[in-house]
Amino acid sequence: MALSQQNVTVTNAATQILTTAFTSPYATFTVIIQNNTASDTIYIGGTPAVTTSNGIKIAAGSSISLDNLVPGETIYGISSAASSVIQTLTIAR
Repeated sequence: MALSQQNVTVTNAATQILTTAFTSPYATFTVIIQNNTASDTIYIGGTPAVTTSNGIKIAAGSSISLDNLVPGETIYGISSAASSVIQTLTIAR
């Protein structure tokens, strides 16, 4: 198992949050995205076309776990504010 943690600044334009870049022997990944901001909402999606209208909402103080991602998948996000720092944890198995 391999772990990777990072802080990512998400803006009010689509921002690449992460790419599951681990390589073999890891077949699948779990990614936890935590929105530790006091009031900003983050929206995530699988393409750079993510918006506050079509993204999956992560409210301030909340997190989401994405399971069974495969190598090379990319997650994008957009913030309701000009700039928000979020945390990610990637677990490769």
